[in-house]
Amino acid sequence: MKHPFTCALVTGASSGIGEAVARLLARKGIALIITGRNRDRLEQLAAELESQVEVEIIVADLSSPVERAIVGAKIREKVPDLLINNAGSGLYGDIISHSNEMELEVLRLDVEAVVELTMEAARALAQAKRQGVILNVSSVAPYFIFPKFAVYSSSKAFINQFSQSTDWELKAQGIRVLAACPGFVATRFRERAGGKTKTKDMRQAMTTEYAAEQIWWQIERGRPIHIFSFQYRILAFLATYIFPKSWVAKINSKIMSRLAL
Repeated sequence: MKHPFTCALVTGASSGIGEAVARLLARKGIALIITGRNRDRLEQLAAELESQVEVEIIVADLSSPVERAIVGAKIREKVPDLLINNAGSGLYGDIISHSNEMELEVLRLDVEAVVELTMEAARALAQAKRQGVILNVSSVAPYFIFPKFAVYSSSKAFINQFSQSTDWELKAQGIRVLAACPGFVATRFRERAGGKTKTKDMRQAMTTEYAAEQIWWQIERGRPIHIFSFQYRILAFLATYIFPKSWVAKINSKIMSRLAL
């Protein structure tokens, strides 16, 4: 799918996949609105990219309805024709070891924010009679039973279903809603989720640059849902259709026990 994007809004752009996507889009000459919680990192990224494209920053914690409303207002004002819903969080470990508030915070960022900003962007594009793409960064996790990572993996299952359903609903108007499913990416996600970071594991992870290229590949082709690597596609198929669910659950429980602090 070739699309002459003029403006992109990228959430979670202060690090990781969001930062890599912002850099890629800047190289393609697409004006940027970048959001995140870390003002210093956003300002540094904007200073680096402003020689290529116009960059506007919004410092916002998207788990907060008040701060999401600021981003929503910017979407209504600018009507970006590309939205990358990348911001997200998760928690490793036994679900009852976390407070209700900690897990609900994950849902507010991984589900509520994605739904709200998707609706804002789709509505703005429809009212302006413009085409565009909304890409929601999901995960390969929903294809597996994931003890000790239940809320995150379930939230991404919602995002996959939500994205595909709204894509069917909106594509007749030229508005696409896509779900991108990376596997383990070399970001600070594991550290923020309360996990150990091992050098060996990081060497095996896909880079943020690779993830960004896969996202652009998906956007250009209009793939409704895309698992990034052949390895993960095979594992997802086996876990869904071949392996016993109890076996998948036991394996992932052991993996998460090893990763969690």
